[in-house]
Amino acid sequence: MISIAICTYCSREKQETPGVLPAGERYKSKRIKEIQQLASAKGRPFLILSGKYGLLDSGSPIPFYDHLLQKEEVKWLIKKVSKQLSALNIKQLDYYTIPHNQDPNLIPYLDCIQGAAELAKASINIHFISKNIDA
Repeated sequence: MISIAICTYCSREKQETPGVLPAGERYKSKRIKEIQQLASAKGRPFLILSGKYGLLDSGSPIPFYDHLLQKEEVKWLIKKVSKQLSALNIKQLDYYTIPHNQDPNLIPYLDCIQGAAELAKASINIHFISKNIDA
């Protein structure tokens, strides 16, 4: 059976509660919540691409952190995310992102997920969404 997952990148806006929280609670992004609902409606696994932790599901416990993925970190993260995709048996990934010409900070995330999918031999579909979804 081909496992198809839905994924989006993390969010700068986070709950600052000390200790660990599930990723779905830590990130305060409307985009993440809406794409998670889409995944649920389609019966697909939902993943969040973190520039620090790689792929997280909404229940993954994470502490508060503030880290924007940088171009020089992408090569390392590609390897990690590729291993995570393989371990999860993800063969197809639907990735949702704001177009990088609207937010250049997202280029490393897109480069990472595309490189990781290629390395894991998973197909990837990029879905561009409105920047307003994060408002």
